[in-house]
Amino acid sequence: MRKLYSLFIFSILFCSCKSAQTLYNSKTKIQVNIDLINVKNDKVSVELYVPKIQSEEIVYYFPKIIPGTYSEDNYGKFIDNLQGFDVKGVSLSVLKIDANSWKICNAKTLSKITYLVNDTFDVESTHKIFSPAGTNISPDNYLLNTHGFVGYFTEFKETPYQLNIAHPENLFGATSMIDLDKSESNDVFRTFRYADLVENPIMYSKPNFTTFSANGIEILISVFSPNNKITAASITPKMKEMILAQKKFLKKFNTTKKYSVLIYLS
Repeated sequence: MRKLYSLFIFSILFCSCKSAQTLYNSKTKIQVNIDLINVKNDKVSVELYVPKIQSEEIVYYFPKIIPGTYSEDNYGKFIDNLQGFDVKGVSLSVLKIDANSWKICNAKTLSKITYLVNDTFDVESTHKIFSPAGTNISPDNYLLNTHGFVGYFTEFKETPYQLNIAHPENLFGATSMIDLDKSESNDVFRTFRYADLVENPIMYSKPNFTTFSANGIEILISVFSPNNKITAASITPKMKEMILAQKKFLKKFNTTKKYSVLIYLS
């Protein structure tokens, strides 16, 4: 039974905001829309828009193994009703190859892929996925380990991703990524490639977080406590003491500008 876990997220800023914006204004990107508002039957709908494809067929994958656990978790098992469409909305032929792979025919005309995502927390007795690498879908908490919601094409693994997330206004998305949309019900995150996206989990819950600085590194601590007994403020002093001690030990070791701790209490 999961009692407590924390996810540690590292985000590296490779360049200034201006140069990043120039990169992402290009047409060569993958855009993913995740809807956390219109959730039906405990499933989240996802739309993925693709760049121009040059081949007649292409395969869309979900990870079988992720860094950190190195177990065969097969996140494609939690995907339902994957479909492909051209720009006019005409359905394309899609063949499921194995637990994690879907082959799409007439790929030169492919415009978008749609599918539904099931979470891992509700069916923990049916798999061995380590909880911190899992996913949760519930009205008061959405834990998005992004490898469970977004897949990849081998041909576009180095292509920038833009992640648009529609969410209830009362939920805050805690992550080390920078939200480029200032509205209360939509977040926009951008990464330079798929590997960067899946290194950045997001936890949506009612605001229960603190922030502080540790010698130039922004620290975010976010807590989901279903009975509201544990607050981020109550654990921050000890967390701050520990993190500052680690920073002092590591001295000038600065590979990240923002470090987030996401804590989920069951």
